[in-house]
This record gives sequence, C-alpha cells and structure tokens, in this order.
Amino acid sequence: SVANPRVGALQITKEDGQGNPLEGVTFTYSWAKFREEDFGSDGNLKSLDELEKVFDSALAGLSYTQKGTLTTGEVGTASVSGLVPGWYKIQESKSEGIDGQHCGSLRGGNGRYGEKGFR
Repeated sequence: SVANPRVGALQITKEDGQGNPLEGVTFTYSWAKFREEDFGSDGNLKSLDELEKVFDSALAGLSYTQKGTLTTGEVGTASVSGLVPGWYKIQESKSEGIDGQHCGSLRGGNGRYGEKGFR
C-alpha cells in the first residue's frame, strides 16, 4: 500500500466573548468525499479559491462519516493531523458558549479553520 502524501491538519481555537481561552470545549469532526463538481473538466481538483466559494447549503446533502472528537486544552486550542482531502464538517458538541456548525474543505497541507470553513 502507498500512503497518501496529501494530508492536512486542523486547529481550532475557542475563546469567550472577552478573548479568554476556553478549556474543555468538545468538537466532533466528520468527513465526506469531494463531489464530482469539485473537479474541473481536466479531472483535477478545483483551486482552493474556487472551493471556498461553495456554500454550506450545497454541502448539506453529502454523506459525512464522523472521524473523531477534539477537546480544547488549557490554552483553548485543539488539533488533529493526518486528515485526508475532502469536505469536513466541524460541530461544537459541548461547551458553555454558543453551539455552532461550519462546513469547509481541506486540501493538502493548506487547511486552516476559519469562521467560514477551511482556507
């Protein structure tokens, strides 16, 4: 077998309204394959700029598989590496703050989570 050299990582930071880090906030992350329309006519994956323009509503019908959970530590961050390319849905599952759900893509090692998804 051959290992996939294109893997990425995700780091989440959770803060309260005053910018203080929140410890013990749990997130689940789920993965779905890229859609057929995420590839250009040449068969290659579209650019990250193009993929960022996909609205969450367009991804709602994808079949996501839960891959794991992340819990923020003392400095309010949680991270995971070795993520294969595809669409990821991150959902806050336990916290004292606001629950939220965001969808986004991860490609290669370029993924970083933002309010609107991976960039």
